[in-house]
Amino acid sequence: MFRTKLTFVNVTKRLLLAMVLVTTFLGCTKVIEPNFNDFGLQYYPTSLGDYRVYYTQTIRFNLNGSIDTTQYLVKELAEDSVVYSDGNARILLGRYSSQLGEINWQKDSIWAVLINNSNVIMSEANKDYVKLSFPVLENKKWDGNATNSDESEYYELIDLENPYTYDTLSFENTLTVVQKDLIDPAKITEDNYRIEVYAANIGLIHKLKIKINYCSNCIENGKIDDGFIFEQKLIEFGKE
Repeated sequence: MFRTKLTFVNVTKRLLLAMVLVTTFLGCTKVIEPNFNDFGLQYYPTSLGDYRVYYTQTIRFNLNGSIDTTQYLVKELAEDSVVYSDGNARILLGRYSSQLGEINWQKDSIWAVLINNSNVIMSEANKDYVKLSFPVLENKKWDGNATNSDESEYYELIDLENPYTYDTLSFENTLTVVQKDLIDPAKITEDNYRIEVYAANIGLIHKLKIKINYCSNCIENGKIDDGFIFEQKLIEFGKE
């Protein structure tokens, strides 16, 4: 059950406030502060002490025909901040896991997130990805691999300010980032589909990855050679 709402990143606010428009007319100076909601920062609010807990499930299809399903909890906690060699401050996110039905968090890794007036850049397993691009706009596209050495992969922002529902939970204002949208309707090659959904004043609420390879020379279409389905759903958030 949700507990409280999160707040904007103070560092990012200071960066954006440097962009205020100063207009001089008839000797008068008017300062117009930027609208953070119009810019889109509310879709990734993070400050020290914020945490999010996700129900996580992985279904793995093995070459021998067996299927393995793993279910567990993941907790992400904004633990510290550090200034990197490029001069930018990043928030360090402790990543914890626990079995379902028991609260016994074990720390697995540390990710880092940089939120500036242009992007949200997440460092996952020492590789940076551009998760969001500001300002948020319907059908906006950007290279999610712009900050790493991988081949360019263009993300697209859709369903801006739309409601989003899963299980018994509903979110009034969300956006969806489509990272990969390769679905084979004939089921003879592969499915490669990835999305992340962000809710205003909450952050990431849903992540889905589907990577399935189909048998191309089987009599019946749709037979899976191997692959996986990975899904995370937000179930709790707050501040410690």
